[in-house]
Amino acid sequence: MANLKVVKIDPTTGRKVVVALKDVSPYWLYDTKTISDTENIQSFFTNVKKNDDVATNMLNDSVLPSGWKFNIGAIRVVPDFSADPALVANLIFNSIVEFNKEGSEIFKAPTFVFNAGAGVPTKATNGDYTNQAVLLLPLQMQIEGNTPFEFRLKSKAQLGQGNSVTVKMVLDGIVYKNIVTA
Repeated sequence: MANLKVVKIDPTTGRKVVVALKDVSPYWLYDTKTISDTENIQSFFTNVKKNDDVATNMLNDSVLPSGWKFNIGAIRVVPDFSADPALVANLIFNSIVEFNKEGSEIFKAPTFVFNAGAGVPTKATNGDYTNQAVLLLPLQMQIEGNTPFEFRLKSKAQLGQGNSVTVKMVLDGIVYKNIVTA
């Protein structure tokens, strides 16, 4: 298979330029992990369950497919709405989210910064259950295909023995994929 390419003329230089065509669309990258006292550090988008579309839409561990570019515009931390509200509050206010790309830390911030923007009005959530509550990043961050990345949630919350909270990490953004021909 080959990437679909087109030849254009650069208006400034008059030279021919070969450009790979891209499919551009909104995209939500998501993964699900469970936080407990014994599992208090979880790496999202790693060790993915490729056969469970509800848990994750990652195709490979820690990398996007070759030829993809994903511009992240917002990050959401979405707790299970059926979890005990006290456990959710304890987790959200006693944990941090780290973003690492190619082995380097890009940022670290408290989990409560990344509002869910989703939920059921009578259930526990992270922030208001409205899209307007979601923090838009001050600048888009880009992840490219085959570039290792990781979002990690580190918790110091004391959830109690046998208690846990299932959490989804959702990245809102725009994906650029190569158009491939047979």
